[in-house]
Amino acid sequence: MELSDFLHSPTSENEFRLIDDDDGNDRRAVNPEFFNFSSFQDLWVRKSDMEVGIKSAGTALIMLIGLLGNAAMITVLMYNKPLMRSSTNIFILNLSIADLLYLMFCPVPFLYSDFYQAYPLGEIWCYLSASVYHVFRQASALTLSVISVDRLLGIARPWQKMGARTAVGLLAAIWIAAICLSAPLMLFRNYTVRKWKDFEEINCDEEFDMRKYWLCLLVFFIWLPTLLMLIAYLRIFCVLRQNEKNYGKYGKRPSEDLLVCGTPFQLQQLRPESTDLRVFE
Repeated sequence: MELSDFLHSPTSENEFRLIDDDDGNDRRAVNPEFFNFSSFQDLWVRKSDMEVGIKSAGTALIMLIGLLGNAAMITVLMYNKPLMRSSTNIFILNLSIADLLYLMFCPVPFLYSDFYQAYPLGEIWCYLSASVYHVFRQASALTLSVISVDRLLGIARPWQKMGARTAVGLLAAIWIAAICLSAPLMLFRNYTVRKWKDFEEINCDEEFDMRKYWLCLLVFFIWLPTLLMLIAYLRIFCVLRQNEKNYGKYGKRPSEDLLVCGTPFQLQQLRPESTDLRVFE
């Protein structure tokens, strides 16, 4: 199959430019801003059946486990109202919801985009897809960070434990931040269709270089949350180790006192109702 079999007759005058030939005459040539023949790739429609099958099976297994696990967690928390009084459980519920939505909307479109050379999901999803992916991922990352801080407060400073109302306010802030920081991915997408002789080239990519934007996302949603969780859990580990040492140092004497003082009371509980306490004198 020759490359010329796929070339179309461009309709835009901007796709050509005038050049002088050896005889001094003007002739039209392809404008390199529109065509770069030095970087052509092999044309194909879909990847091999084996690759499609392996990736689909692996993704389906991950989706099944994730959907069942997160759905079970959401059900348990929603039908046990006393559990929702805990800020930690509120955060876990939010994490399960974010992960469940990600599994519902993201893996299958990602597979379709990977399987086909021409973007197969249409213009609307082209503009929405990246934002949807990152809203759920960023919400999950920020929720994990808040859970680590909440656990640290609950262990190191239980008198400052976060309340349910504060937890709900933090979750609202998390979702607002995730949506706002993901919006540029929807605004600066580029959906292009180029018709060749026997092939329709469809691309969905970023409108311009967004490396600074991606670096900001990497810092605020990967590096900083990871650093925060690392510090929080290291602090929790240190607090628990210190409490263990204190218990080992002072815990034996209170246990002996409890045994000496509590035994008469337990024996008294075993007596018949008519027995007078004076039998123990």
